Amino acid sequence: MKPLVSIIICTHNRSLLLTRAIESVINQSYSNIEIIVSDDASTDNTADIVKQFIINNPKISIFYRCNDTNMGACFTRNQGIKLACGKFITGLDDDDSFDVDRISKFVDYYDDKYSFFCSDIKVVGKNKSYNLFNGKNKVITLCNALWYNCIGNQIFVERDRLMKVNGFDVNLTSAQDIDLWVRLIENYGVCYRLSENTYNLFIDHDSPRITTSNNKLKGLINYFEKHSSKMTVSQRRFHLLRYEYWKNNKKFKLSFIKYLDLNILFLFLKIVFSKGIN
Repeated sequence: MKPLVSIIICTHNRSLLLTRAIESVINQSYSNIEIIVSDDASTDNTADIVKQFIINNPKISIFYRCNDTNMGACFTRNQGIKLACGKFITGLDDDDSFDVDRISKFVDYYDDKYSFFCSDIKVVGKNKSYNLFNGKNKVITLCNALWYNCIGNQIFVERDRLMKVNGFDVNLTSAQDIDLWVRLIENYGVCYRLSENTYNLFIDHDSPRITTSNNKLKGLINYFEKHSSKMTVSQRRFHLLRYEYWKNNKKFKLSFIKYLDLNILFLFLKIVFSKGIN
């Protein structure tokens, strides 16, 4: 029998978008799954939406849990992970969706010599869509990951590995994803990114995002302080440049030149103009 895969959907007051996310998991070609909706104290009709999915899909294991008060994404994700029974875990943001064969591809490709797997991502905007990582297979090292998040916002990983590195860091207000990916690579070795696009990241709506809040800056500097000792001089300069860029409302100032060399400039422009995960 193929292994059980747990899909964790963290949500907060996005019941309309959540419907699309859950449906994309229910429609997976891989059948041995469970869905855990971990709710960060929603005040809309999220609970009713999930309960209706449970009633309408009796052959699929769908679980719902909810925080008593708003605790943030990291805490809420971790609570979902603790409830999971699958050998493998992958996540889904409540405003995104899976392609129908995402789980089956990960299970087929899986090799435990890699710390985890990820894939290319289709970014869906109001006017156009594009592949975030240009459809390329890639072995991602710790050095690669310390430059920027070249992995994405969700991975496919053994549950035991997530538990052993203590999951998401609840003290970070942004950069939580790449922080966890870095810790997994440190402990279990390189990861592997599939060229296939299996995840749809929607930026075509106006719901609040972490990147539009002051938490972005706090998280960036805390992540830098946590991992800067592992970084090269150029990587440290690059992260300080990104911090200053966000601090100045995404406007470039002449004073930023002190951080630049040709490699840093190229990477900085690549991330800024990708309009994806940065």
